[in-house]
Amino acid sequence: MKRVDWETVLAQTDFIIMSMLGKSLVGLVVLVAVLNAVFLPITGFEPETAKNLEAFFGVTYTLLAALLLTGIADEIGSGQAMIHLVQPITRREYIAAWLLAGPALLGVSYVIALLVPAVVLSPRMITNPAVYEPALYGLGELVYIALITLLASLVLRNKSRAVFAVIAFMFLIPAIVGIMAAIVSEALGVQISDEAMTVFISIFHPVVAMFDNYGSVRAFGLIYPWAASLLLVLIILRYIDLVEV
Repeated sequence: MKRVDWETVLAQTDFIIMSMLGKSLVGLVVLVAVLNAVFLPITGFEPETAKNLEAFFGVTYTLLAALLLTGIADEIGSGQAMIHLVQPITRREYIAAWLLAGPALLGVSYVIALLVPAVVLSPRMITNPAVYEPALYGLGELVYIALITLLASLVLRNKSRAVFAVIAFMFLIPAIVGIMAAIVSEALGVQISDEAMTVFISIFHPVVAMFDNYGSVRAFGLIYPWAASLLLVLIILRYIDLVEV
């Protein structure tokens, strides 16, 4: 197997950022940062209220950021990816560039969008976990969802289908399963614990786990997205080797 040329990867990453993600990503960071700066003072920087707000913006940022990455679906589906791959760049180098331009860069921009407004508006928040805890959980969720988006885009090869798949994973599936679980629980007279439901929802939104009172549930929400992300990277790298683009 040919070694990955990181200069080639970085050059392709720069191309992706400049041609596809650049303006949209900057706009996303500015939008979330401004909204955060507007609404955070309303909370009075009270820890629990601020944590809820940061978690909400984190999920919003994750969804919008993930939708940006579905651009690779059109590249693959339309055959545009072949334009890049006839150049001296391998499939792994091509997908590595998307991993850097996507999950890695989005993760950095996410932290900036959430933390900078909070610290600027209230410097005492630097030592307040109400800011760092949502950012920590949200970062894991962002990277995890971004990788799911890339995999869905590679498999579906169509931006519209990839967008639907991401929205379904983040919102429709947990909602439908939650409703079904409630119906079955009521019909059978079986009580499903709040902790069990939180763990289930955390599969789709790890940030939810930080609101649970049990340390084991919070630990699950912190560790799960990173473990799943590692597995997703391996799957994506394997998949790109096996399919025609």
